[in-house]
Formats: sequence, C-alpha cells, structure tokens
Amino acid sequence: MKYRFLVPVLLSIFLGLILGKIFFNEYDLKTEDVFQSGEIVYFVLIDKSSNKNDFSSYSDDLLYLKDANNYYVYGGISKNKLIAEKISKFYDNSLIEEKLVDNLTFLNILGEYDKVVDIASNKDDILDLEAIVMANYKELV
Repeated sequence: MKYRFLVPVLLSIFLGLILGKIFFNEYDLKTEDVFQSGEIVYFVLIDKSSNKNDFSSYSDDLLYLKDANNYYVYGGISKNKLIAEKISKFYDNSLIEEKLVDNLTFLNILGEYDKVVDIASNKDDILDLEAIVMANYKELV
C-alpha cells in the first residue's frame, strides 16, 4: 500500500527523460544551421589566377587573397550590393562575390565608408576610398 504511488512516479520520470532527450536532440540539430556569426559582405572580383605573377599589372592598392589553388584580386568591398555594383562598373569583366565576414571592427569601419562612397560620384574618390577599405581589411581580417 505504501509503494502504490511509486510506480506512476517512476514511470512519469522515465517518460519525461525520454521525451526531453528527444526534444533536446531535435532542437540542437536545427540551431546549427540557423545562427551564423558575421555579416555578408560584397567583394568586387577583378581577376583570378593560379599564378600570382599574372597580377603584376594591377595596383598595390587592390586586395590580393589566396585560397587552396588560386589567387584572387579584389577591387572593392561593400556591405551594400548597389555600392558593389557601382564599384564593379570601373573594372572590365568584374564579378560580385558574397563572403561572410565576422570581424566587428572591420564591419563598423566598412559601414562608415559605405556611407561616404554612396555619396561620392567621382571615380577617383571612390577608388581611393576603396583602397582605404581594402587596407583596413588586410589589417583587421
């Protein structure tokens, strides 16, 4: 008689543990795809090659990056796709690539420079501003 309540209590605890484990595992799998650190930034790709010496005709103000097999030359970086398109018009056969950048200091600086580039209308001014942005990218990221 004393232990009559023990079976439903143990059954409830056991059932709660099983359901909690199932729900927790399901929720845990979905959170990996939802959260990303950083922000999408648009890079204006001018050229890519497997040999860095192919870029000798380009200015030192541009951004040169390397991945596993190729070297890339970028002419501008922006958080706003319209500004990236504005910059890409200055280069022949340029493409716009999206990349995820997670350095908050660089993202704040880029946001301020985007405001100035959006107002600027002169090609030389825009390219000078982008040279500063790319120098900050080299330094901070």
